[in-house]
Amino acid sequence: MTKSITFAAAVLSVVLLQQPAFAAGDHAHGHSESATQEQRIDVTGTLNTIDVENRSVNITHSPVAALKWPAMTMNFPVSEAVDLATLHADDISFVLVVAEDGSYKVDKIIAANSHGHAQ
Repeated sequence: MTKSITFAAAVLSVVLLQQPAFAAGDHAHGHSESATQEQRIDVTGTLNTIDVENRSVNITHSPVAALKWPAMTMNFPVSEAVDLATLHADDISFVLVVAEDGSYKVDKIIAANSHGHAQ
């Protein structure tokens, strides 16, 4: 009888000690990890127009597999980190970031002929 009580106490201790680990293991509370991290998507395309006053650009981009977008022409807002005064219509690579509200913003633009120097 003593052995079975000792065994039951040992099993109960292991189960109870595991509970904090289970509770601490899921801090996402139903949200995916990517929802808390900024999603960055590399895209290529052609910069058509630049609206410095409204901080936006019009880009004809290649298909974006990460978003299941076909190739198309779109207007995008541009982050403050991009110097719009130095840009001109050209083939580009650019980085889209996804905001918490699900909208997309251009965070970086690299002209195809700039050898990797970001705008």
